[in-house]
Amino acid sequence: MVFYEQKRQYLDRKVTKVQKTEVFLDEIYPLKERTMPKISTEYTKRYYSIGEVAALFEVNASAIRFWEKEFSELSPKKNARGVRMYTPEDIEKLRRVYHLVKERGFTLKGARQKWRDNPSDVANQEEVVRRLMKVKDELLAFKQTLD
Repeated sequence: MVFYEQKRQYLDRKVTKVQKTEVFLDEIYPLKERTMPKISTEYTKRYYSIGEVAALFEVNASAIRFWEKEFSELSPKKNARGVRMYTPEDIEKLRRVYHLVKERGFTLKGARQKWRDNPSDVANQEEVVRRLMKVKDELLAFKQTLD
């Protein structure tokens, strides 16, 4: 709201000869609801490339490489050419980081501290959120069949 108020004051100063009309900034800058990616928990391969993992989480490969630097727990295997190969266990660790940073909005420093203070709590919360999202999807699908 503060941003909207500041933007409105700025717009009021810019308008001089034009007749002022009441325009809500939500109409100009609509707020889009961000949908979180549905990350599969069923893995069919033993190793995944960084591109496949990035596509799974809908982030850039550079973000995943950056998270590896920030979280010492993330250390995928590298082949002879230095290409990162992620195991399903590595993807689960990335899922927890993704949950803290993208879904819960932690800063990297806060996410690192939360992970180190109580890693089992992070895993449990992420699992609960994942299960609740699955139940929500099932209920929405059931609702559509009733309509």
